[in-house]
Amino acid sequence: MNENNLRVLDRLVNYVEKEKYQGFDPYDILNSKLPLSFLSKYGQVALLQIQKRSPISLRPVFGVQKRLILKEWHYSLPHIQIFIN
Repeated sequence: MNENNLRVLDRLVNYVEKEKYQGFDPYDILNSKLPLSFLSKYGQVALLQIQKRSPISLRPVFGVQKRLILKEWHYSLPHIQIFIN
């Protein structure tokens, strides 16, 4: 493995540890602390699309916090192992 790959992997590990293995899910805007029950089904879909396509994160406005996403780790680990080998 070349030195650049090791440096990138080291930065990734440091970032993940600093964030305590937590992050955002693309669909977590619906877990907002604001009551979104007034939105219709299509309103919720529109809100999801706005969040996904927005250049700035709307999560702080809606009170969404980072959380541990085990599904992401499940999909990421094989790729990290290939990167290391």
